[in-house]
Amino acid sequence: MFGQIHPRRSLFFRAAVGDADDGDGGGYEMSTMVGDNSPIVMSKQTGKWFTLSWNDIINIAVEAGIDNNDKDEEKSDEEKSGKEKDRTGPPIRSGPGTAQG
Repeated sequence: MFGQIHPRRSLFFRAAVGDADDGDGGGYEMSTMVGDNSPIVMSKQTGKWFTLSWNDIINIAVEAGIDNNDKDEEKSDEEKSGKEKDRTGPPIRSGPGTAQG
């Protein structure tokens, strides 16, 4: 798991960035840590804080594929997983009782 949850009364030396509303009555206060500008999010519902270090952000980016070369990016998700998607109609099925099976 990336990031860390902090209790309600945690103190941070931070700079305000803005607020976000999730549309369902939930809201978040966003800021950055003074010094390294790493992100901080506070839940207006619970008062809890979430911090994410730059090391965490780099690890998330690597897991998301930032280091994949251009050749890997050209492959679709289906190609990467070994599955092909029928782009012209319903999914192709195989097995007992089908034309392919």
